[in-house]
Amino acid sequence: MNYWNVTDDEAFSVGTDTWLTQAGDYVKTAGVFVLFVTEGTAELEIDLRLYRLRPHTQTVLLPGSLVHVLHVSPDFKLHVLGCSDTLFQEISTCLEPRFFHFLKETPCVPLDTAESVRLQHAISLLHSIHSDTANRYRRQMAANWFQNLLYYFYSRTHRYFEQREPKWVGRKDELFKLFLQLVHQYCTTQREVAFYARKMNITPRYLSTIVLAMSKESTKSIIDRHAIAEIKVMLKSTRLNIQEISNRMKFADQSFFGRYFKKHTGMSPIRYRNKQ
Repeated sequence: MNYWNVTDDEAFSVGTDTWLTQAGDYVKTAGVFVLFVTEGTAELEIDLRLYRLRPHTQTVLLPGSLVHVLHVSPDFKLHVLGCSDTLFQEISTCLEPRFFHFLKETPCVPLDTAESVRLQHAISLLHSIHSDTANRYRRQMAANWFQNLLYYFYSRTHRYFEQREPKWVGRKDELFKLFLQLVHQYCTTQREVAFYARKMNITPRYLSTIVLAMSKESTKSIIDRHAIAEIKVMLKSTRLNIQEISNRMKFADQSFFGRYFKKHTGMSPIRYRNKQ
């Protein structure tokens, strides 16, 4: 079972789980997931950024998020809401794009006691609707309640960022965020610094200076980390053969693809796919 995929046939997934312990490799979410931790802690990378999940932490994973679970405590438990990508598109059309930018930039938000209680009540209600398989309006009711939950997230997230977001953001910070967005969008086919500099209408040298100042990493290393993560997802989560993955990633040939992957991981693509 792929815990990170909610199909259009299912539409929704609701439950109390500890399934983060089963996801040691890079995976890409197919659908939207709301995680609410009730016990224990976990460390995971979301789009290659490290987050620590604690009790009363809400995490929202948008479609296409790269997730890598690093550590889960033995007592870890969480509530999980899942929604298919298609249904999510239907119920989120009324919300402004910057809301989803906020969620992408800050997927994990700590909740106070009152907020935690509200979220648990919402999860409990959705679970009740989801379990009522005899209800002919089950999908519509669940969609309405999930949409209400999005409205609530939007209202609270809007206040959260209004309180914490600086009144003025420097141009370097804006350019760095734009660079990360472009890498997330294009890293499966574009791995050269010059491409991203052209997209941003700046020189490769200026882009490298900004990225190094903001992240202490080179521009190329960030691009390569994202590309390798995407390759790992395809190796573990799809039936594509090595040649097909190489073609999708726009490598010159399979041999170069193999050398690129081994340079960054220390193993061949086949060995990575077969390792437990």
